[in-house]
Parts: sequence; structure tokens; C-alpha cells
Amino acid sequence: MTFSLGGRCRWRLAVTAAAGAALLAACGSPAGASASATITPASGAKPAGFPGNTGTPSALATALPGMSGMPVSAAPATAAAPVPADAVTILNFAFGPQAVTVKAGSTVHWMNHDTEAHTVTSNAGAFGSPVLQPGAGYSFTFTKPGTYRYHCTIHPFMTGTVTVS
Repeated sequence: MTFSLGGRCRWRLAVTAAAGAALLAACGSPAGASASATITPASGAKPAGFPGNTGTPSALATALPGMSGMPVSAAPATAAAPVPADAVTILNFAFGPQAVTVKAGSTVHWMNHDTEAHTVTSNAGAFGSPVLQPGAGYSFTFTKPGTYRYHCTIHPFMTGTVTVS
């Protein structure tokens, strides 16, 4: 079938026709069948809404499936609880654990096990690492009690907290 709709439209029509032929072939229609082929119901049944159809239509499911098998959470997810530790791993663009608790005078060590460079930078300016390439580490000794929030300056969504008691 050829139409004189211009080179660009003719190409689109050819692609559309080829896709339609492929769809018909995939559905079991003989090659070269028309896209307006009639689809008939099986075993002599008549489609709903046509004269001579006396069958009662079946009810459609209107309810959603039950949720009884789903786990129930008593509270929404919250930030990680502080963990007593002095080592933080940088991996998959995250500090882990995200929150640590140490005693005053403790040194916390950060190690970059990620494939990208990161920093460990205090939000309040108390400490800050240089850019840590993969495999590099940084340590800081916390002498005063308090809560120290920090982040990666390269990836500000990476955050953590050190609580010093």
C-alpha cells in the first residue's frame, strides 16, 4: 500500500504497518491478514450487547486483594539509633553506622571503601577531612561531650552523627 504523504510520513506508515503485521503474526493470524480481521467468540457464543445473547454477564472483581499477609510497622521508620563504635565505613554513598556514640577522648576512624571520593566534614566546623580517595581514611579525636553532625561535602545527602558522652 503506497500513500503520497511525503517521504517522512511514508516511512512512519511503513513502520506502523510492519509493527501491525508483526503483532498479527504474534497473535497467530496468517501473514498478510488485514488489521480489520474479525474476532469471533469461541463455541458459537455471541459477544455481550448483541441481539440473541441471553447469557448473564459475570460479576467483575471490585475488591482489592487482602493485606493480611503484609508486615505491620508500629511506627514510621526513624533515623538509626546511635551505636557504640569508633569506626565508620564509607560504602555505597553512605556512612555506616550513620550514628555512633563514644566517650570523650575517643578517636573515631572513617575509612572510604567506596568507589568514589568523599569527605568527612563537621556541620559546625569542628573537624574536616581532606578529600578521601577510595581506600583512604580519616581520624578525629573527640575531647568534648556533645553531638557532632557531619556530612560529605561532595555528596551532601551523605550524613552522620557522633555523640560524645
